[in-house]
Amino acid sequence: MLDLPSGAVAAGLLVRRQAHETAIYAAGALGEVPDYDPGLAADGIYELIAGFMARNSGTLCSDPPVFLAVRPTDVGTSWHVMIHPDGRTVTSPAGQPADCTLTASASDLYLLLWNRRPARQPGVDGDGAVLDLWRQEARVHWR
Repeated sequence: MLDLPSGAVAAGLLVRRQAHETAIYAAGALGEVPDYDPGLAADGIYELIAGFMARNSGTLCSDPPVFLAVRPTDVGTSWHVMIHPDGRTVTSPAGQPADCTLTASASDLYLLLWNRRPARQPGVDGDGAVLDLWRQEARVHWR
């Protein structure tokens, strides 16, 4: 592991956050939605799912629990999100069933999960109501 001074780590996190803020807000402001680099998009999906949505706040909940799988086609990672009565939990995708599986490029999934218009419709396998729940209730709030 790289040993960086705390100021360098904080600066790196700020640069990362600013990159995603710019990308997501630009997507909302542009008439034509761009394709983002797969690495940037996958990092943005990770930040949203494992960072913002893993917090114990917000209205994205489900009783009974439902499972959403996010599978980009152009990067070597995927995510499995359990949406339950108390919030969301990211679980290992290996061997886990999903109520809804989203499959598309990382860029398209990035835009979809951040509630921006996707450049192309992603593949939705399973219960589309799980995606509808995400689209209606997944919100990032700054406190």
